[in-house]
Amino acid sequence: MNHLPTYQLAYRRHHSTETAFLTVCNDAILAADCGMVTLCILLDLSAAFDTIEHSILLDILQTRFGITDAVLNWHKAYLSERSYRVVIGGAESDVINLDCELPQGSSFGSVKFIAYAAEMEGSR
Repeated sequence: MNHLPTYQLAYRRHHSTETAFLTVCNDAILAADCGMVTLCILLDLSAAFDTIEHSILLDILQTRFGITDAVLNWHKAYLSERSYRVVIGGAESDVINLDCELPQGSSFGSVKFIAYAAEMEGSR
């Protein structure tokens, strides 16, 4: 079963940034052929990972993807007890506990973000 949104090109077999680029170009050409104007808006979502609420993400993993028991507990443990502190020179900030954020650079971080964003879009 494919749980990713229909137009999601990342993290799909045989899809890449080249596929995404060609899809956008093809759609623009088809629109131009129909006399339509194309506007392409690109968003920088680099800070979006910081807005993921852990409880909502875990609920999505359980209800939409059927993740339960030990695997769900692994995801809970992975997201829990995360904190950060800023250090500049010799000065350190207080430690802040995080209840929302998704660690970037993990193998499933981006896929979790896509699932979360798709669910939020669908709930509007």
